[in-house]
Amino acid sequence: MTDQQIMEQFQHMNQQTDQRFQQMDQRFQQMNQQMDQRFQQMNQQMDQRFQQIDQRFQQMDEQFKIVIQAVDTTIKQSEERIMTRVSKLEMKIEHDVTKKIEVLFDNYKLTHEKQWELERRMEKLEQQMQEMQNRTA
Repeated sequence: MTDQQIMEQFQHMNQQTDQRFQQMDQRFQQMNQQMDQRFQQMNQQMDQRFQQIDQRFQQMDEQFKIVIQAVDTTIKQSEERIMTRVSKLEMKIEHDVTKKIEVLFDNYKLTHEKQWELERRMEKLEQQMQEMQNRTA
């Protein structure tokens, strides 16, 4: 083999290697494009999912606000009812129970006064009986 033939073979091999590298480069570019497309699709899908999740959280937040308002309203109504009942009880105690206690106390006083009066009368009667017994004896 001559130098010329070796050079031709070398050039031919070099051309084949270049062609193969170009083919590999094209394949890598295709794979890169496919991967980029796939990543873009995945990114879009994730963005959509996050938007859906965000919407759900917003809905839940609105629902929680409604629930909190309902609970606040219920608490206020309960407090008003309690205050109304307490006021009614205070009025009932002032008007009914206090009057009854005063009447009972007055009756207690009268009963004791009558008892003392009866005791005084009994003492007088006992004295009179004693005096009569002393006279007859």
